[in-house]
Amino acid sequence: MGLVISTYHGDEETLAGIDDSLQERLGGGPPLSCGMRGGLGGIAIYAASRYRTNPALGDAVVRQLDLRAVRQNRTLSWPISAEYARQQSLDVLAEPIYQPGMAHGHAGILAGLTAMANAGHAHARDLLEPSLNWLRDMAALGDDDNRFAWAFFGDFESGQRKRLNVNTWCTGDPGVLIASFWAQHVLEKRMSGWVADLADRVAREIGAGRRAGMADRIDLCCGMSSVGNICLRLFEQTAEAIFHQAALRCFADAEGARSTLQSNGLQYGRAGVSLALRSLESGASRKWDRFFGMSLPDV
Repeated sequence: MGLVISTYHGDEETLAGIDDSLQERLGGGPPLSCGMRGGLGGIAIYAASRYRTNPALGDAVVRQLDLRAVRQNRTLSWPISAEYARQQSLDVLAEPIYQPGMAHGHAGILAGLTAMANAGHAHARDLLEPSLNWLRDMAALGDDDNRFAWAFFGDFESGQRKRLNVNTWCTGDPGVLIASFWAQHVLEKRMSGWVADLADRVAREIGAGRRAGMADRIDLCCGMSSVGNICLRLFEQTAEAIFHQAALRCFADAEGARSTLQSNGLQYGRAGVSLALRSLESGASRKWDRFFGMSLPDV
């Protein structure tokens, strides 16, 4: 809610109250999850939009992420708790538990740190490269058709893992891709290395007919509309036609199934799909997708 107000309304009295509540929560109480959904990654995106007005909030979020990071071999990572995993209906096979994806795992944290770095937070910027390095290493553990849509349990070498929702924003390769793209962008690098390879594979497979999103899902969480918007963002930034073609394919399929949605909401319903489809219109506002880590907040 704070990010919506910050983005569209700018009611300073309301925002100051939200800031105070978040800073109080960050200062005590049970530890928050680290990911984007209900956790520090999502708070960091909001804090980035407020950084010039209230740098203390951004400092507090980055400090928490820094303290809770696992450091190994020039990488940073953030395990999720067993309780949080069970909330996702995952059987906890062993601990620690890692998810690379956007909604619940590493990519959502990276999106938050990237937003803070883009807003000018120097230490958040320092954390980007080792965070990217962890995702690079995780890509080698995935399958050719699914690099990142996994929950990993215990020692990575043990091979204990569960396959999640592939080719999605929430847990799959497209969400990791857009978070990593923006991190490289803020580090003043062109999309390169494993990120460029991932982008090429995601776009080519969609262009060749692979469905984006889960079967029968077109929403902004697990469906094809979010993947279409990710591809469109990549096209806007790179001017590479392969991303435009992938976006058009996703949006065409989503348009054809929009009437089947039961919800009117943003993340899972018609409102979100309609916003994604409107992205193709010249001059259409795209600020909504920063709520999902697909673009950067204004600073």
